[in-house]
Amino acid sequence: MNKIDSGIFVHPWDIMHEGVEQVLETISDLGVSRINLATSYHAGRYLLPRDPKQRVFHAEEGVVYFKPDPGYFVKSPLKPIRSSKFADVDVVELVTKESKKYNLGVNSWTVTLHNSNFAKSHPELAVVDAFGDVDQNFICPNHEETIEYVKGLVQNLAGQYDLNAIQLESIGYPWSLKHNDQHEIFGSRLEPLVSELITTCFCEKCTELMLRSNLKPEETRKLVVKIVDTSLRMPSNVMHSVPPEEIMRNAYVLSSDIDLLHELLKFKHGCTNETLQEVRNALKDIRSRKMQLRLLAQGGSSMEFSVGRGCEGINLGSASKILDGIDLVTYVKEPENVYYQVLWTKFEIQEACSLHASLRINFPIATSRGTLEAEMNAALEAGATGLEFYNYGWTNKKGLEWLKKSLSNVANS
Repeated sequence: MNKIDSGIFVHPWDIMHEGVEQVLETISDLGVSRINLATSYHAGRYLLPRDPKQRVFHAEEGVVYFKPDPGYFVKSPLKPIRSSKFADVDVVELVTKESKKYNLGVNSWTVTLHNSNFAKSHPELAVVDAFGDVDQNFICPNHEETIEYVKGLVQNLAGQYDLNAIQLESIGYPWSLKHNDQHEIFGSRLEPLVSELITTCFCEKCTELMLRSNLKPEETRKLVVKIVDTSLRMPSNVMHSVPPEEIMRNAYVLSSDIDLLHELLKFKHGCTNETLQEVRNALKDIRSRKMQLRLLAQGGSSMEFSVGRGCEGINLGSASKILDGIDLVTYVKEPENVYYQVLWTKFEIQEACSLHASLRINFPIATSRGTLEAEMNAALEAGATGLEFYNYGWTNKKGLEWLKKSLSNVANS
């Protein structure tokens, strides 16, 4: 039987509630190659249809699920906070050791800058928008203290555990104004360009870097405010009726025609590239030289219009020259949309690194086995070299059956 290079995202509470052997046996039976284990993660309220202990689980904010070594974090005031719910177990050590019995690899699914614990306890390191408001969910990627923390995190994970890869999540700017934080309700349609601009950082450090890049920070900030306010003043009937194609065309025209806006977007790309390069360099001396550095990058979502390629200030073309792989998040309902996103991402990165399509395998995206299988085929036909599936704990028994059957069919087609 052929096997597709594939992985499935798993949360630590899946392991702890169901039992590591049961989870690994179930995943091995699906036919995937590896586990993408959340090692550093944000808060959330999750419905778990198969969990034997809790149907609704509240995850802790900004915690790690391993025993961190303080020696890796001496250069930053940011220190990893260990999960209090599973404080007596190093989940990463447990999974990496037990997975060998089932011939499964393990990736570290590593959330980095999306951390409200840090943003609230160190507001001087948080993202500050063009209106002067501090983002309570995200720390700025341009502070040395922030970068040192991320470097320590990946060095600790890579040096201490037998991992196939580090998968970086939230390593650039916030992917959207919408974080699903607390009881979040918007009364305005959030255009993709507006979301990207309103999550641009204008903290003191970013202002300093803009000046060094010959980008006038105050003039740039005022431009961002004008664009955001123009969008937010739009009558509801207009925002309801204008097609997405026209909204995207407008974003392209503005970012191409307004030199200052174009330079701002290039500035953000440069900043995220520097962060990625810093992380890459930090892994050079780690014993696990075969371990990959991968990026979880937004491709598109049927659930949120403002999310898509480039929304985190990441230029995938240049980033691909730094990374070993990109895992493109394509949580969309149509196989044709998966194909479109993968094809153009492949065009952008060429052969600089591998490209995996990350597919959501549960409601409201995968509403039939046929749809899931068609999305897998579409991704591979468009040039993806592997598949990732999101995620284990959210998916009911029937959904896992669909995944197993679809993987088998696609692998042997």
